[in-house]
Amino acid sequence: MYYAFVFICAIASVCPMRVDDRLGPYKTAEECYIRGAELIRDITVLTPVVQASANCSPKSPKELFENDPKKKEETKEKFEKELNT
Repeated sequence: MYYAFVFICAIASVCPMRVDDRLGPYKTAEECYIRGAELIRDITVLTPVVQASANCSPKSPKELFENDPKKKEETKEKFEKELNT
């Protein structure tokens, strides 16, 4: 099972921002990434997005990020590094 979430950087907002999917988990990684793409599409309708990244994990976003502040910071640093390259 895979959980979908996206990181976005939108104009005039805190970057990066994580958006978790509320419909999953998904049986395959392919289904998960398709859902991630749908999330990005839906977000871009609402706000101008500078960069977005769909992500899938066998662990829920809560397990990945909520319990460990260090992981939150590492993910933010990785995203910012990708944004600046």
